Amino acid sequence: MREVVDPGRPVTLVAESEIVPSIIDENGLLHAGALFTMCDCVAGFCGGLGALPDGWVVTTNLMIRSEPVVVTAPLQLVSTVLRRGRNAVVTEVRARDALDQVVAHGTLTSAVLTPSEGVPHWERPAHLDMHAPHDGPHFDTWLGITVDGSDVVLELVDDLRNPWGIMHGGVTSALVDAAAKHATRLARSDAGRRVRTNDVALHFLAPAKVGPVYASGRVLGVRPDGTIVEVEVRDRGADNRLVAFAIATVGNVRRS
Repeated sequence: MREVVDPGRPVTLVAESEIVPSIIDENGLLHAGALFTMCDCVAGFCGGLGALPDGWVVTTNLMIRSEPVVVTAPLQLVSTVLRRGRNAVVTEVRARDALDQVVAHGTLTSAVLTPSEGVPHWERPAHLDMHAPHDGPHFDTWLGITVDGSDVVLELVDDLRNPWGIMHGGVTSALVDAAAKHATRLARSDAGRRVRTNDVALHFLAPAKVGPVYASGRVLGVRPDGTIVEVEVRDRGADNRLVAFAIATVGNVRRS
């Protein structure tokens, strides 16, 4: 990720990602949970830069639409600060591929906080080299997402925590994606149904600190663009505290 400096313009970040097999889903499309995670990372870092020098940020809301297109690498993500308030920063994120196809578009709202160890310092324009997408186990397997009846669950290991010590917002979005798809398949009594999460409105309500973290989906209805699923995410190790709530649209993917 690199900051693009344009005098008089808001903070803007540009990032590029490889496309490796581990982040491709069973439909041959970019895994929605992995895409949501990328968007959260880029837009969150952009919001953090926008919050300086007053504080750093944690995600409070993520609203994103992804398109079910076959992506040609590399994937480029561009995030810009839309609004910088005293207590919150709103950022936009857009993802396009090498063919200039729109892959995702969304907004992220972050709360401005002061870390106990102090506000981080970044040389500007900022530059951050993140780990390339792992070319190993599939994304859900790497996260440790498993199925427990009607729920999906993951253990909250250190690799899944952000600098605040809580579950990373991108991991939460991936868990919501998994729960929404699982609920859709259960409702249709078809465990092999080919589906994909096309959009999500995700609200972070409380930090997940202990784990295991469970996500349960409930189908609300069906409309032409897909199945509407309500998802609750709870920290089972913290008195089953509700940590996130989302509404997702899960679309069917036609078999070739």
